Amino acid sequence: MLALLVSFASLVVSVFFNLRDRQKLVASSKFIAFHPEYGPAHVDVAIVNAGRRPIILRMWGGSDNAGEWVGEYLGKEHAGLRLSEHERHDITVSKDDLYSSTPHSEIIYKVLWVEDSLGRRHVVKDSRRNVQLLWNT
Repeated sequence: MLALLVSFASLVVSVFFNLRDRQKLVASSKFIAFHPEYGPAHVDVAIVNAGRRPIILRMWGGSDNAGEWVGEYLGKEHAGLRLSEHERHDITVSKDDLYSSTPHSEIIYKVLWVEDSLGRRHVVKDSRRNVQLLWNT
């Protein structure tokens, strides 16, 4: 019985540390209204690697309500941007950055996201609300 209890405790500790020892991306945004000290209205996007494994950010971009999207590569020569444990990257998005032309149409961003090297898109928290506030200024 004691051996079973020790094995179960070992399993719980192993699962706990494996879940903790992974990459975790936290992307949040904040709307900044016009202020003489901070400049024109914009949205500040903060991207933080809250996990213990490095993450490579490939691009950031936005999507419209129809699901069309446009992204901009990060890093030199599209190599991406490496975030180590608890490292942060900030992006300032102005009103001019919220629309982009493609060969087929013009995209007006409604939501912002970041994509990692595995192709997973992480939606920026509160970006829909903050983008709308920026459009209304």
